[in-house]
Amino acid sequence: MLVAVTGCTDPIAAQQDTYSPYPQVSVSTYSLKYDIAVSTPVVSHVGAGQLRVDIPVRNCTNKDIHFDYKFYFVDTNGVQVEGDKSWLSKRIPQRGMETIEFTSLTSSAADFRVQMRRKKFE
Repeated sequence: MLVAVTGCTDPIAAQQDTYSPYPQVSVSTYSLKYDIAVSTPVVSHVGAGQLRVDIPVRNCTNKDIHFDYKFYFVDTNGVQVEGDKSWLSKRIPQRGMETIEFTSLTSSAADFRVQMRRKKFE
């Protein structure tokens, strides 16, 4: 008996992103989400049209918070145009507030994304 096996040739559609628009600031864990409060980012254009971002972050706990963050910039289509690949560290004292600040290198940046995670101590 001869059995013919045929495979599907139809393309498989990718899962659609339900986070549209994607959040500008995201955290890696729920515990960090509830330990800090992120105020509305202040975005301005400086110099030759570079994007400057200031993000106030408040510590909501009675202990110092240590976290890492990284950022990148996207163009009007949401495509990454520049950004730091390494994690930067920040410490906020108990019930204190600090501001994360960064500026794009070029004027092609239209928006930004920031990722935050608990500090990984070595």
